[in-house]
Amino acid sequence: LDQVCLSRMPHEIPLVRFGVIADPQYAPLPPNLVLGRHFDRSLAKLEAAVEILNANELSFVVTLGDIIDRGHENYAAALERYAALRHESVFLPGNHDFLVEPQHLPLVHARLSMPARYHSFRRGGLRFVIIDGSEEALFSTLAGDPAHRRATERLEALRAADAVNAQTWNGGVGKAQFAWLRAVLDDAAAAGEKVVVMGHYPLYPENEHNLWDWQRMVELFERSGNVLAYL
Repeated sequence: LDQVCLSRMPHEIPLVRFGVIADPQYAPLPPNLVLGRHFDRSLAKLEAAVEILNANELSFVVTLGDIIDRGHENYAAALERYAALRHESVFLPGNHDFLVEPQHLPLVHARLSMPARYHSFRRGGLRFVIIDGSEEALFSTLAGDPAHRRATERLEALRAADAVNAQTWNGGVGKAQFAWLRAVLDDAAAAGEKVVVMGHYPLYPENEHNLWDWQRMVELFERSGNVLAYL
C-alpha cells in the first residue's frame, strides 16, 4: 500500500503504514505433513513477526483471522504473543477461530476484544472496514439459530448451482451487514475518503475458499469507486 500511495499521492500527504498478520493457526498439535502445516511453530513465528513490526512505525497491526487452529483454550498462548506488540492490535475471526466448544461460540468476538462483529475506523484520512464473513456459517452458529438456518439454505443453494466455493468451511455476510457496508462506503465517498476493506475470506479469483458473497462484494466495491484494496 505504501508503494501505491507513493506513486499516486502528492509527497506532502502522509502515508498510512500498518502491519498485517494472517492465519497463525496455533494449536499444540503434531504437524500435518500432507498440508505442510506445523501448528506448534506458530507461537515462535508470531514472536518473530511482532519483533519485526515493533521495529517499524505503524498506525496499527491487523490479524486477518485463524488466530488458532482449534480449541478455545489455545487463544491464551496465541494472544499472549501480541502483548509485546507496541502498536494497536486489530483482530477479526476466521473459520478456525470458531472450532471451539459450543458454549464458547458466542464469545469468540469478545475473546478477540472486537468492538463489534463488523465495524469501521479512520486512520490518516483513510476508512478501514472490518467485515464478518462468518456471520452466516455452519461452524459459527448453533443449531436452531436463524443464522444457522440461513447458512444451511445458502450452502444448499450454492451446491445446487455447482459453485466451487460451496464448502462447509466458508461463510457469508447477512443482509443487514451488507446494507451496513454499502452505507459505510457511501458515507466514506461523501467524506472524500478512500477505503480499505478487510476480511478473512478471499474474493478473487474464483476459488473454493472464496466468501459465499464474493461476486456481490466485488460488484459493490467496483460500483463504489473508493475502495483501494480488500485484504
